[in-house]
Amino acid sequence: MRRAIVAIFLTASVVSLAADDLKVMSAGAVEPGLVRLIEQFKRSSGHSVEVQFGSAPQLTARLEAGQPGDVLIAPTAVMDRAVAARKVDSSTRTPVGRVGVGIVVRRGAAAPDVSTPDRLKNALLGADAVMFTRGSSGQYVERLLTKLGVAAAIASKIVRAEDGEGL
Repeated sequence: MRRAIVAIFLTASVVSLAADDLKVMSAGAVEPGLVRLIEQFKRSSGHSVEVQFGSAPQLTARLEAGQPGDVLIAPTAVMDRAVAARKVDSSTRTPVGRVGVGIVVRRGAAAPDVSTPDRLKNALLGADAVMFTRGSSGQYVERLLTKLGVAAAIASKIVRAEDGEGL
């Protein structure tokens, strides 16, 4: 499954910022790359950047609470809710990337057959561990495990990491 991540300029464009500070709310999935990009932006523009990373529910809660910001980088579902609630300017919505969900196995282990839902279930039930993040993609995986009917059966094998680097 792939989710588009989009950016919306909430109150001003980067080019015409009146203030020296740029406030960014971002999904955690893009943190490693965004941190490097922000450092380059700060050096070249002279602006300071305050960024808060969070999961989709955390970003939604911040928007609903009226937290001000200039840029939002979030999964499509968060963006859709923000646009519907008029928390962001829909004309500035721009896709900037995708986040995918995949399966990896230990070096030397045979790749499981996950070509059908039943084969995916069997692979999950036979796995030593099932690892995923607490971010948006991990929340998708949790819903998928429930939908497949294996969440309870593999609960003791689940390992959640704060971010992709923790996996």
